[in-house]
Amino acid sequence: MSGLLDLFVAPAESHPARPRTREAAWVGPSPAAAVLGGAGDARAVARLLVAELRGHGRAQCALVAEWHPEGTGLAGVRGGVAPAASRRLAASLAGRGLAAAPAGRTVRCALPGEPGEAAAAWSRALAAAACPAVLAVTGPRPPAFDGLLDDLDLIVIVRPEDADPDITALAVAGLATLRPPVAITAPPPPGAALLPATGARFLSADVTTLVRGLA
Repeated sequence: MSGLLDLFVAPAESHPARPRTREAAWVGPSPAAAVLGGAGDARAVARLLVAELRGHGRAQCALVAEWHPEGTGLAGVRGGVAPAASRRLAASLAGRGLAAAPAGRTVRCALPGEPGEAAAAWSRALAAAACPAVLAVTGPRPPAFDGLLDDLDLIVIVRPEDADPDITALAVAGLATLRPPVAITAPPPPGAALLPATGARFLSADVTTLVRGLA
């Protein structure tokens, strides 16, 4: 139980008191969000979420950056045909010292495992990406991430079907001092992330409402 809780809830001292607003509004020209959960689930939801953001914003490509304390690498990224916008973004990220590869209209980026380095790498990735971006946090959320999470537009928690409701409530409470609205969704079925055109149906109504209303 404590392992699941650690995926979402940072130590209490890492949350300085700050005013919170529940009015969701994108803070920049392109939306940026985070997905918190287990490795496979968070990656899958991140790809569905970024496809939904890209579709509603009619962006030519989108970015998914993945973080795990042991590093993620780019294992499982399929090559093949990618539009020019994705290839350009991947090249721009590589020029900033980031591991990135295009996968269709989504560019996947692997962040370093050390939290401070990962936060800096995410900032560099956002500077290169004039498109929707999603950060998949697939390990215990470090205090160093609070600042970058606070600058995002949406945080999504992936709640396993067998998760204790009390743990989910604590997960949401652990993010209460941050500015973005928090939504909860269930893990998608296997292969859902490979169907971005119809993958939105596997996101919760809370998530899709936020995206469709604000993207």
